[in-house]
Amino acid sequence: LPAELLEEVEANLLLLKGEARYARADKTGALQVFSTLRDRYPQSGPAILSYLVESRAESNQDNLVSAQQSLINLVDRFPNSEYAPIALWEAALNAAQRGLAIHLQEAITILERLVTEYSSHGLVYYARLKQGDLARRLNDFPTALLLYERLLAQYPQHPERYRAEISRADCLMALGSEDAA
Repeated sequence: LPAELLEEVEANLLLLKGEARYARADKTGALQVFSTLRDRYPQSGPAILSYLVESRAESNQDNLVSAQQSLINLVDRFPNSEYAPIALWEAALNAAQRGLAIHLQEAITILERLVTEYSSHGLVYYARLKQGDLARRLNDFPTALLLYERLLAQYPQHPERYRAEISRADCLMALGSEDAA
């Protein structure tokens, strides 16, 4: 095989080997394999994907902080990767899953980074929607309402527009119950 193709095969095999180690609950072995992959083929697709695999395994074991750090590392090291917006989305979900108000705010900030840095990505609509949902969980109904109204104005033909409309209505009801007038 040509050297370039051989390297691609080896990088994919290392990724698969690391995934298999995680599947066997051999976290230490998986991290060693991923370290080897990242050292030998630092800019390869499998090396980038190894951060997603690592973070998902950590998330499945309720190591949400570690999972989130792995995802942010992916974005910081490979900002132009096609996986960077996905990593930000998953990092925000991990932060929100931790549940405290400070973590919900952190999730909103991570989603804002996704919207700002990857404004043409398909996840932008969902990131804004999630920001509104998180603002509602923080009882910040005016901010949530503003986010939903912007979504409706910016994406009038989005197939999931109804989600923003229903959430907007929920905000209006919540705001109405706070003010007797």
